[in-house]
Amino acid sequence: MNTSISDKTFLLTTFRTISAMPREADRLDAIRALLNHTDAGEGGYYDYLAGDAPHLNPGEGADKDPAYYFTPLVAGPSAKSVDPMARLSWSSFAMSFFDATSVSLDYTGLDPDKAYEAVVVFNANAEPAARSRLSASGAGPTSGNPNQMRLFVDGGHVVWPDPPLNYSYAPTPMQKTRIKIPRAATQDGTLKLTCDQPPGIPGNGRTCEIVEVWLRVVAQ
Repeated sequence: MNTSISDKTFLLTTFRTISAMPREADRLDAIRALLNHTDAGEGGYYDYLAGDAPHLNPGEGADKDPAYYFTPLVAGPSAKSVDPMARLSWSSFAMSFFDATSVSLDYTGLDPDKAYEAVVVFNANAEPAARSRLSASGAGPTSGNPNQMRLFVDGGHVVWPDPPLNYSYAPTPMQKTRIKIPRAATQDGTLKLTCDQPPGIPGNGRTCEIVEVWLRVVAQ
């Protein structure tokens, strides 16, 4: 009952941050970024994984896969864990369970002569509690705990997190994470970007909670 149903808090906080910027050019850039949030630029693509996501692989579908093991599930955090300072749209995401790789995006028609990057927003609303439990147990950040994940492209090449980590938690607070895509992954004009977690993880199995993905052309 106490959960926001609009972006009022997010917008007011953002406007105060913009107003405090000393340079007019920076303020204008911030306003443009706010107005064009979903714009992936020329030759780019945007997906909101809890809604309009044309590149998200739909999997087998609920009728054939009611457990959503081979199908991405659209979900959200509990009302208590929603960050009131974040966009309301960031309270929903696509996710997978256990060892599944059901959160996967497929792109076609890419330019093999251009370089690309992915910009990803991971859900991190539930991370503080998980981190507290792991800290209390003495578990390390790479010991194979729930909520860790990775992103990889065609051929299994891991693009996030950066070495030496094999898997990582969602960055906190929630933010856009820029990820370089290897040129070799788009040379045939296609790209498959997939998320998974360490195999054999116990618990409720929730993982790969992703809100938004931009695939952008990188200036060379």
